[in-house]
Amino acid sequence: MESSNQPEEKAGAKRSLKWASLFLGELRDGLTMINMQSAYLFVAKSYSETQLGVLFFVFGMSQFLFQTPSGYLMDYTDKKVMYLGLA
Repeated sequence: MESSNQPEEKAGAKRSLKWASLFLGELRDGLTMINMQSAYLFVAKSYSETQLGVLFFVFGMSQFLFQTPSGYLMDYTDKKVMYLGLA
């Protein structure tokens, strides 16, 4: 049995999905975690801005360099479970 306000429900669901994807995208990329880590390292461990910049630059570049080859490997292998277990 369908409700009479189905288009309104779909519009509400789409609006909710947009907001959910915004926040999940932020969590997926880890940007929130990097901001919390940088605040912790800066305050508690007395890292300088330069040290934090170098640290997070290396972190970002390592993600950039390894994400594409590992994605290619996972797309075209029959041993996905083994590689995930090794990771």
